[in-house]
Amino acid sequence: MSAAVLDRLATGTAAEAPLRPEQIGGLFAIDDLLELSHAASPDVAIRADAVRTCIAALFGTLLCVARLRDAQPGSLAEAYGLVGTALPQVVALIERRRLAEARRQTDALRVRLRDHVGLAEGTVGDASARLIALDRLLDVIANYSTAVSALAALHGGIVQSPRAFRYHRDWRGAVENRLRSLLAIPLAGAFGIAAGWSDWSLLLLILAPYTVLLALTRNPAAGAVAFIKGTIVAVPLAFVCAFGLLPGVQGFPPLVAILATFWMAGLYATTIPRHAPAGLTYLVAFKTLVGVVNPMVFSVPAFLNQAFGWIAAVLVTLLVFRVILPPDPHRQARRIEAALRRDVLAAVRSGFRAERSVWEHLQHHSLVRIALGLKADPGAATPMLADGIAGLQLGRAALRVRDAAGRPNASQALREATLAALAGAARPSPQAAHTLTRAAADIAAQPVDEPPERAVAQRIVAGLADMASLVGAQADWLAGRLRYRSR
Repeated sequence: MSAAVLDRLATGTAAEAPLRPEQIGGLFAIDDLLELSHAASPDVAIRADAVRTCIAALFGTLLCVARLRDAQPGSLAEAYGLVGTALPQVVALIERRRLAEARRQTDALRVRLRDHVGLAEGTVGDASARLIALDRLLDVIANYSTAVSALAALHGGIVQSPRAFRYHRDWRGAVENRLRSLLAIPLAGAFGIAAGWSDWSLLLLILAPYTVLLALTRNPAAGAVAFIKGTIVAVPLAFVCAFGLLPGVQGFPPLVAILATFWMAGLYATTIPRHAPAGLTYLVAFKTLVGVVNPMVFSVPAFLNQAFGWIAAVLVTLLVFRVILPPDPHRQARRIEAALRRDVLAAVRSGFRAERSVWEHLQHHSLVRIALGLKADPGAATPMLADGIAGLQLGRAALRVRDAAGRPNASQALREATLAALAGAARPSPQAAHTLTRAAADIAAQPVDEPPERAVAQRIVAGLADMASLVGAQADWLAGRLRYRSR
């Protein structure tokens, strides 16, 4: 990441290819583990917020680095040189685990870049290109500094005040999952009763948790196939263990030794990600089918009845996800992308009441959901993510403009002109980019005598110009006219 920043500062070209779906999904993969371990481990609970802050800041850094390629005025050579000198020193300090000193250096670098921003805001004349480039550079260093601070807190055992992270909720997907379970369980019970199966309740005991667990995965049908594989392997091995080995066992140690032999295969499978669901299902089915009790009951009909229940349950689970409201990752990704677009337009239209970082993290999570949901189809994920990232940049620029217009030094006329321009940009149309460009030109043409108000005007003009370029490039996406390819 640091190499990418330095390369783009030096040459204006990308050191790496654009962000790929697996990169985005992999960066946030630990977030699910944190959620699962939060209640079980006090140590994880203490450090979870620092880890999440670090991940969010690193992701923000990656997104900001991508924009350093665009505009680099020659007048910013001093600022670029400042970062080019300081950043390798910060990296060296991090590698030597001198995190507190690295944090102080990144904070000092942010202060010096803000001084450059202040000088640009006070410039007489058009300083839009310079301010836009400085803002992008400052965003990179600000996110990087936040990541270093979180890393220092993590290694120093410092408890950070929890940040108000927000996550995208796919309510329609949740309703579909609930309806699927509500329909599947009664239908399976009716089948068991109609078939005259005496132990049909076993089918429901297995089907209910499996449908709920698999609904949380990216590809429930593939998970159901893995469950079938694990169950089919468990049935014959459980029969061999229960009727071939256990009848001659006397004592607890030999019993554990025999069972451990079969457990080891399943435990090993759970350590391999692609075999983990099958391995977990194998362990649960094997333990249940062997049914070690004291005294042991060796009944072949009872075993076969249970085995039939297990196999029927996993087959019905697959059937449920193929027939009853089958999940479609492309449709889900389009819903998330549409929600992200609505959030961007809402930020342009009316801003965001909480901190800008909270809004950004919400959009980060939407991008991650798209990347993970379309992991098997990167051809569809890549353009959708590119549009989402551009939309996120537009929302950030709009929030920055709105923040500048809300400063005490902004006159009422300047504030009204800015809000009118933002309101026009929030209505997707072919003229939206022109509206922003014209508003920026009108504000720049207004005579401003007081330096504080001139700084605000420069900030607003630069932000509107930045928004105009983004709106022009994303006009079809903002209007919802794009149709993404899917396999």
